[in-house]
Amino acid sequence: MPTPSTLTPSTIINEGNYLVLGFDPEQLTTSQLAGILAHHHVFSSDHRKPTLLKLFATHITNNSAQLLAEHKAQKNAEPSSDGITDGLTGQPLDKLPDIRRRQPVATRTLQCTLPPFPHAMVEATSSKTQTRSCKAGLHFPVGRIHRLLKKGNYAQRVAAGAPVYLAAVLEYLTAEILELAGNAARENKKRRIIPRHLQLAIREDEELAKLLGSVVITQGGVVPHIDKFLLPTGNSYVICFSHSSLVFLMGMSSKKNEIHSGP
Repeated sequence: MPTPSTLTPSTIINEGNYLVLGFDPEQLTTSQLAGILAHHHVFSSDHRKPTLLKLFATHITNNSAQLLAEHKAQKNAEPSSDGITDGLTGQPLDKLPDIRRRQPVATRTLQCTLPPFPHAMVEATSSKTQTRSCKAGLHFPVGRIHRLLKKGNYAQRVAAGAPVYLAAVLEYLTAEILELAGNAARENKKRRIIPRHLQLAIREDEELAKLLGSVVITQGGVVPHIDKFLLPTGNSYVICFSHSSLVFLMGMSSKKNEIHSGP
């Protein structure tokens, strides 16, 4: 059983235990006392507990027998529509005709018949619409390329096959570049393609380098290349001074040369 302090005022009023003889109102909280008094039309501007206890003893405890009888009568009474009128017509509710369903909705049968659906519309709705990219077997958007071609005013007329052809060419070039860039990324032990890999893929392929010769790839770097005249041959050697930034390339002839130090 929950303690009275944890119950709401409405629960206490519905139970009616506070009307029983010998009930101690001290166990009620301030909010519970104020709610019970308001239910019996007793209001006070002072919500301190001693004041509420005095009002409880005056109006409820002294009349507990009468209030308890009224509470039991109200609890045992059956609901009735006496004295309740319809807000629209003003007639008592007990004299209005019963407009409730006589038969459940689930047991009723549909009496009306729908008109036959056109066969042509059935075929049109059942078949899925395909884009021009799907019809051509491409991934690049043919419709978007067609719109951009017309918007750019590159020619007075744009044929229906022009965007398809252009989309196929762009898709082929993209696949070729991405394949070579993926190989470059795999050689560098990377899992992500960066502009450096695109630069290496394009410049190392002869046809792509010719096609994109005037294209500058941002953050692509340069292709590693050393001129053949700078490469050491079999009859040459390099003397490097550790304390200097000069590198001397000296050729060796068939005769033995002697290196003399200065005075």
